[in-house]
Amino acid sequence: MPDPGNYLSTRIIKKVSPVTGKVNERHIEATNDQWAAYDSGQLIQISLPHLDAATREFMISGCTDEDWEKLYPPEKEA
Repeated sequence: MPDPGNYLSTRIIKKVSPVTGKVNERHIEATNDQWAAYDSGQLIQISLPHLDAATREFMISGCTDEDWEKLYPPEKEA
């Protein structure tokens, strides 16, 4: 019998942007073991190592790439 901890599941993560106040959501896929590790408090980069930095930041703070661009616009060349 297959290990149920290795089954993939998708969670819909909803977060309020601290910049715009808008509710954003992402569909995040991970194994049941990875979700259990994350839910138990393991660091996100350890429990969900396949996620890129932008997705991890979204899950932690609610900031999207667009939020970061508003907070830190590219510097204009002089």
